[in-house]
Amino acid sequence: MIYSSTVRTLAAQLIAVFVPMILLGCGSKPDSGNVPASAEGGKVNGTGGSSSIANGGSSSTGGTANAAGTSGAASGGTANAVGGSGAAGASTVVATCSTASFSCGTHGTCDDSGAAVVCKCVSGYAGRDCSECAAGHHDNGPGICVLDQQCMPNSCGGHGACTVAAGVVSCACDAGSSGTYCDSCSLGYHRTITGTCEVNQACSDNSCTSHGTCADATGTPVCACAAGYAATSCNQCAAGFHLDTAQVCVLDQQCMPNSCSGHGACGASNGLVGCTCDTGYTGAYCSSCSTGHRLTSTGTCDANQACAADSCGAHGTCHDSTGTVVCTCAGGYSGTTCNQCASGYHAEAGNTCVLDQQCMSTSCSNHGTCSVTGGMVSC
Repeated sequence: MIYSSTVRTLAAQLIAVFVPMILLGCGSKPDSGNVPASAEGGKVNGTGGSSSIANGGSSSTGGTANAAGTSGAASGGTANAVGGSGAAGASTVVATCSTASFSCGTHGTCDDSGAAVVCKCVSGYAGRDCSECAAGHHDNGPGICVLDQQCMPNSCGGHGACTVAAGVVSCACDAGSSGTYCDSCSLGYHRTITGTCEVNQACSDNSCTSHGTCADATGTPVCACAAGYAATSCNQCAAGFHLDTAQVCVLDQQCMPNSCSGHGACGASNGLVGCTCDTGYTGAYCSSCSTGHRLTSTGTCDANQACAADSCGAHGTCHDSTGTVVCTCAGGYSGTTCNQCASGYHAEAGNTCVLDQQCMSTSCSNHGTCSVTGGMVSC
């Protein structure tokens, strides 16, 4: 009886692996707009719900967080930044300069030779589309950035103390920041999502438990999990897998609480688990966002947002390539919709933000002492 049960279990697992391969070999093609969910299984459906049969591959709930945004494991694994989100990432379409949703304007050149489309800005300009003044420069007219000759709100990029001598600005940078205007990270530091420079972290023996490989070239440990494992440190079972009595993550052969990641309806037949995904989700275990949806900070897949005519008011440029509306504000303006004056600026007639020439309540962002020299505020 034990022998017979083992044979049946082995046969079910072999069917799970080879049946989809045979179907694909017979000429079965993805629907229009679909792309493979992984090397070994499922399909990613462009929109709406999807129905997939699990086949032994791992569409991990961990998502991808390595430099190129691709999977860090050779066989169904997933790469996760330690301490970051453990939710699945959406399928990506590689953009080019001709298809990017933004331009580099007149102060930058588009470059799509790397993993992402970026703008290489000319000296004095910064920002995603080179529409902002770089540290050590200020807006001297409509979009014209010129070198600071006295301390300005952004002279040291917000990461150093400014002094001026004979019309030349100098910066004493905070720990971790470097460069003439403190706009770079020092050796041994990395830029965080908040824009600060923090000390690099290194992989440790337990960074990825015993079920993943750690890499720390970016300054933040990243785990490439083995098939069947997920989470930032590979210490959880991926969707479609569960712990057996030996505390090993094994493939589901019947519907389990996490078989469809909590985002689909599960069905099982002859030891094969299948998921019908909720709208916005896709993959063999509904662990990825479908096309037209984005992963949110709460781990859900929401419909992409799009820029509207008034998204950033009259003082900002809108971007929506990530599925979330983001505004790049013109010099002197700030806020999510560029409807506020930046630190060191104040509103005058017509709600125009102009540079402070005397100490105002917001001149130093409530984090410094304000002084005025020659009609110019310094903090």
